[in-house]
Amino acid sequence: MDFSSDNTAGASQAILAAIACANEGSASAYGTDPLTAKAKQLLQHVFEREVACFLVTTGTAAIWRNVLPRPSPCHRR
Repeated sequence: MDFSSDNTAGASQAILAAIACANEGSASAYGTDPLTAKAKQLLQHVFEREVACFLVTTGTAAIWRNVLPRPSPCHRR
């Protein structure tokens, strides 16, 4: 088994070109940009329901985004 980091290899030319394209101009941050809206729309189409979309840069970030404890809706301090 290889448990090395998920970001040890370089990106393909297609990915680098897509990043360069997405980097043109300016956009708002934190999920309110047009690319995140498009990703959310595509995910909703795939899953055939409304979804929340939290894009991250690595698989490790995705794992921790879903593993970290969050208070339940009934949590009181």
